[in-house]
Amino acid sequence: MFLQKIKHTSLALLVFVLVVGGVVFFFMLRPVPVVGEVPKASVLQAGKFVPPPPPTNITVIAARPLFWHGRKPYVEPEPEPEPIAKPQNNALDSVEVLGLFQSGAASSVVLKDKSGTSRISMGEGYKGWHLIEVLPRSAIFARAGGNRSEASETKEVRINHREPLPAQWQGKHKNLSEK
Repeated sequence: MFLQKIKHTSLALLVFVLVVGGVVFFFMLRPVPVVGEVPKASVLQAGKFVPPPPPTNITVIAARPLFWHGRKPYVEPEPEPEPIAKPQNNALDSVEVLGLFQSGAASSVVLKDKSGTSRISMGEGYKGWHLIEVLPRSAIFARAGGNRSEASETKEVRINHREPLPAQWQGKHKNLSEK
């Protein structure tokens, strides 16, 4: 029974292959009409050949003799490197010094900016600047350069005192203090 099923399956497969092969063979024998579609004239246009521009150093190369004992290949000069712009740090331009405390290594400064007030001690940093010295009327900040070979940039920020009162100012009660 099992062998008969195999025989029937084999026979069916053989018939299927013969039918498919016959159909393929029939279509291969049939001539195929080749009618090319002619493209429109606007599609076919002759392209214009534009030769590349000659190199700018052709005169230098052409001026050199072809056979020369000490001849070396032409090497184009390297372009000059663009100078690297240092980033601007203008954080100290918009601050106001409210107070200075000068006491050697324990010196400090009170700064006021848009965000509020802050106390900076000697050696501490403020937006990339470090306090290095406190003088009676100003504070000196330093910012290290981009690389170690550059000298550090310094900036002096002065305290803004109001002008002293004139000696002849007497106030309401004709003396120097208002009570």
